Amino acid sequence: MSQIYPHLMALATALPRYRITQDQVLEILADAKGTALPPRMAEILGNTGIEQRHIAMPPEYYFGTRSWADRARVYEETSAALFRQAATKALGRAGLTPPDIGQIVYVSTTGTMTPSLPSRMIAAMGFGRDTRCVPLFGYGCAGGVIGLGVAADLYRAAPDKPVLLI
Repeated sequence: MSQIYPHLMALATALPRYRITQDQVLEILADAKGTALPPRMAEILGNTGIEQRHIAMPPEYYFGTRSWADRARVYEETSAALFRQAATKALGRAGLTPPDIGQIVYVSTTGTMTPSLPSRMIAAMGFGRDTRCVPLFGYGCAGGVIGLGVAADLYRAAPDKPVLLI
């Protein structure tokens, strides 16, 4: 039996509009608590190596009390736009179109929705009706690596069509 070696055909990024530095995050968290951060939390956040983060809304948005529906709406709108941008760029760079894709692996820790975002994007972007979706949620910073592993396993199981990892 021959070995199947998954490989990357293209890479692309899509980022939310707003940026915030890690120092600003620390300040915001301390302000929100009204006291200094606990030393262990400050140590963990200070050692992440993260210099800045991209966020969907201006920093002030996150200070207010927002309803679940409002936060879900922001996640849905932003994640759909970012999905479309990243997928379009990656497919273009790989010389592929949505119907060429057999499976979509989608990783997010920010939010979740039902039906899942990739399920919604199949029709919106013209993926084939037989495109399978694997939404992964809750893995935090490890999500990308876990997504790569899942995508590689899915490709090995069905190498006739590429897997899109978002």
